[in-house]
Amino acid sequence: MTTSLGFEYKPNDEFSLRISPLAPRWTFVTDTELYNNVENNYGVEVGKKVRTEWLAFNLLADWNKKLSENLTLKMRYQMFANYETLAFDTIDHRLDLGLEAKVSNLINVSLTSLSIYDIDQDDKIQFSQGLALGISFKRGNFPEE
Repeated sequence: MTTSLGFEYKPNDEFSLRISPLAPRWTFVTDTELYNNVENNYGVEVGKKVRTEWLAFNLLADWNKKLSENLTLKMRYQMFANYETLAFDTIDHRLDLGLEAKVSNLINVSLTSLSIYDIDQDDKIQFSQGLALGISFKRGNFPEE
């Protein structure tokens, strides 16, 4: 869980940037036996359930670009840096990419990608991709807006 105090810059409807020079974060591990399977226990000291990082910086950038009437690109980058352990390889990074297409009035398709670098979870970059097919319909006699 991360909280943050800072400011947001939003020059238009497509882009926003949040800079939080004070962003404490709590990492919870409720399974006290997890260290048997996860060597570094997500940064939580063995035998404890919570790790608190009080002095930290958080940055969040969002960009949502409508490429055409039926195609939208969404990008989100998040960075978290603990001032106490500040080094290049200890900064956490997360990048979300999404491409959403409205194929017809009934069908939507989305392709997503997620990349995470967090030394407390793994010393390598983690990747995840997804493909979703959605069917939408309207019910009732509600007027279109």
